Amino acid sequence: FMNDGNNNWEYQPFQANTGFYYIRHNDRTRYFLSSFVYSGDLVQTSGIDQIVMSALLNEHSARHGLKVKTLDWHDFPGGQQYLRKREFSQEILDGKRTPYIFHMHYTKNRVHKIDYFQQSGMWFLKDVCFDGESMQKTENRSNVIDTCCSSKPLISCHHRNRPSVQQCRGKL
Repeated sequence: FMNDGNNNWEYQPFQANTGFYYIRHNDRTRYFLSSFVYSGDLVQTSGIDQIVMSALLNEHSARHGLKVKTLDWHDFPGGQQYLRKREFSQEILDGKRTPYIFHMHYTKNRVHKIDYFQQSGMWFLKDVCFDGESMQKTENRSNVIDTCCSSKPLISCHHRNRPSVQQCRGKL
């Protein structure tokens, strides 16, 4: 699991983030994922899938021998590092570090996520395909990638106090 970075008791001991994880296919993981799916009512009630996932990780590791590992945040960084470790994030944006993935969790809302991705040079989705309806209306399904995805980052500058690609620095 990606490290959420949240030290609250609900996320202990794994600090698992449900935005990115890798699961091996075996009986224990199938049972674990089935339990998670069947816990949809708890997710709906709490509004936070990660707390339900954390409780199930604790239960299944203790009772059923599920092995859980938390990925190193240096290789699998996310929104918390973007917001709290500016120098580290700037090294990624300057090409001095290359993480495997970057998941923009730990943000206030979807608007901020997109702003941060655009300012970081990590946004490739064209506006025409921003919502699901637009994608479904794409006439040629085999052309969805060309219609919706840019081959170059779609950069837009939004926040002066956040890590940025070179072209956004000093503009705000």
